[in-house]
Amino acid sequence: MNKKKNTHKLIKELLTKELSETELGYFNNKFPNSLLHVKAKFFLSHLIKTIKPKSALEIGTFMAGTTKIISEAMGKNGLIVTIEANKQRHELIKKEISTWEKESQKNTVPITITSNDFFNITKLNEKVWFDIIFIDGDHTYTGALTDLINSSRFASPGAIIVVDDAVQPPVFSAVKSFLTLKKNWKEVSGIFEENSGSYIKPKSSFDSIPFLILEGPDKHSISNQNYSVFREFKKELKGINLILSQPADPGILYARFLVSHLSGGSNGGMSIIDQSREIHKGDKEIDIILDEAFLSNQEKSIQVDIHLFFEGVKNQNSQLSLLNPPELI
Repeated sequence: MNKKKNTHKLIKELLTKELSETELGYFNNKFPNSLLHVKAKFFLSHLIKTIKPKSALEIGTFMAGTTKIISEAMGKNGLIVTIEANKQRHELIKKEISTWEKESQKNTVPITITSNDFFNITKLNEKVWFDIIFIDGDHTYTGALTDLINSSRFASPGAIIVVDDAVQPPVFSAVKSFLTLKKNWKEVSGIFEENSGSYIKPKSSFDSIPFLILEGPDKHSISNQNYSVFREFKKELKGINLILSQPADPGILYARFLVSHLSGGSNGGMSIIDQSREIHKGDKEIDIILDEAFLSNQEKSIQVDIHLFFEGVKNQNSQLSLLNPPELI
C-alpha cells in the first residue's frame, strides 16, 4: 500500500480539489446505488487510488453502491470483501454485482453474514489483513464499537478505517471509546486529542465529508498487553507460527490457547492450554509448539482463541513486530 504521503496532508489535498462538471456527472451516474453524496464518492474513490490498498473490507453492503466505488478504485490487483447482515439482500446484491465490469466482479467477494460472525468464523482470517476498512454497518454504540475493535484486529500495519455517518451520536461515541481503548490508533484531524476527557459535539473528520477517518499503527506488535488471534482448524493443532518484521529482543513469550471443541477432544467443552517460550535476541521466526498436540475426531472446524503476551528481559516495553498474520501449525 502506498503510504508515502502524510495521511492528513493527502486528505486535505483531495478535499480542496474542485470537481468538474464531468466528474460530478460521472460519480452521480456511475454509482447511483451509493447513498454517499457526490463529494464523498469522489473522495473515497481517489483516496483508494492514491494509497493503492491490496485488500479492503466493507461492513454494510446494502445495495452495493459504495462497494462498486471501492472495487473500481482498487482495480484488478485488489480484493474487496463486503459483508451484509440482511440475508434478504443476498440475491439482490449478487444481481447488482453481475451488472458490473468483469474486473470489478472478479475482485469483489460479497458475504451475507453479520460482521461479528464474519470476524469469528471466516476462513479469510487465516491469511488476510485489510489495508482499508469502510464501516457502515450497525449504527448502535455497541455495534459500532464491536466493529471497530474487530476491524483493528485484522487491519494491516498502517491501515485506514473510514467510519461513515460520523455525526450520529452512537457512532461518534463508539469511535471515541475505541480510540481510548486502542491508543495506537489515531483520528487523522485530531478531534479527540484536543478534548479527550470532555464532551465533544459529534462531527466528521472534515466538514465536507461524512466520515471519521482513523489511521492504525505502522506494525502489529505483541507486547505486555494482550494480543489475540482467532482461528479455526480441523483434526490437529500443534501450535502457532510467528514471522517477525524485525529481529526480536530477548524475553519470554507467553501463550494461552482456548480451544472451543464441545464434543471434540477427550474432555469436551473448553480446553485451556498454557505455553511459553524463551525468545532470543535476533529471532525472526518463532514457533510456539504445544507439549501435546490437540487432536479432534470431528469433521467440523474447531475454534481456537490464542492470547499472546511478551515480556522483555532488559526492557519491559519490548515488542515483537509481526510481518504477517500468525498461522496455526
